[in-house]
Amino acid sequence: MIGSPGKPYRGPFYGEERNGPSYYPYATIAWDYINRAMPPSNPGSLAPNDVYAVVAFLFYWNGIIKENDVMDEKTLPKVVMPNRNGFVPAVPVYPPEKKPSWF
Repeated sequence: MIGSPGKPYRGPFYGEERNGPSYYPYATIAWDYINRAMPPSNPGSLAPNDVYAVVAFLFYWNGIIKENDVMDEKTLPKVVMPNRNGFVPAVPVYPPEKKPSWF
């Protein structure tokens, strides 16, 4: 985990920092991953309320939400992640660079 309750890690996100939930630009990514992949022994078997509880726990311990915040289908998309603006869209190069003849 990176961050602590009340103090989210706000980057830069390099190396190991990319593994924490604070790195995600949207809170719904964590919910989707946990819903489909957890528990490892029986993926996808958690009830939706259990998934929200796990996401709330992770977000609380990473300082993204407060201890008494409610996490459900209405509040999850409203969570503002610390790295929400940390992703820059790729800018296409035009005209494309020419490749060497040996490529």
